[in-house]
This record gives sequence, C-alpha cells and structure tokens, in this order.
Amino acid sequence: MCGDIPYDCLPDTIISGQNYEYVIIPHHASNMSDHSLHMLDTMSGIHYPIICVDGDEKLGNTKVKVRAGEHCKRIRNKTIQSLYFTDDVTHKFVTKYKCDLSAKNSIVTC
Repeated sequence: MCGDIPYDCLPDTIISGQNYEYVIIPHHASNMSDHSLHMLDTMSGIHYPIICVDGDEKLGNTKVKVRAGEHCKRIRNKTIQSLYFTDDVTHKFVTKYKCDLSAKNSIVTC
C-alpha cells in the first residue's frame, strides 16, 4: 500500500483502524486534500512509512521542506519508527535505503 493513490481513494474497510507495516506514501508526501489526510488519520499506525523523495525537497513553489509539511507531520504521528526518505533531490536514483520484504527488519541503510 498505497503507491500514488490518495488515501481517500481507498475503501474505509481497507484504511480505517488498520495498522500497516509498510506504506509507500502517496504523492511523495506533498500536500493533499483535507479529506485525504483525514483518511490517513484513521489508520492506527504505520511501522515503515517510505517516502519516495528527499525530505529536504521543497513542497511546490513554497519554502517548506517535505519533511516539515503537514502530510509528513501526520505520518510522523502514525509511526513508532522513523520516516524513510529514499531519493536525492534530483530524483536520479535511490540513495539511502533498500527493502528486503523477506526479513523481519527489512529496511536497511545502503
């Protein structure tokens, strides 16, 4: 879950009250509608939120970094782990983490 699909496109039965081990955060954690962010709030937790962007990238034409945006703040409230940012600012390659879904603690620093 959940690729680039906004949270509010998923049925309530999939999202509401659920605890997830891995979530690929939609829209690279950029701004979303209040309704979509509300659906994120209904999750009970995310162990490994993976954000496919550099956390220091700016949100749109603002000076706000992705990691400081409202979307990341709400994700941070859902996790007992860290936020995992994967890309460098140029989006040319994944630099920091890799996943091995067969391992218990599968996100490792490269």
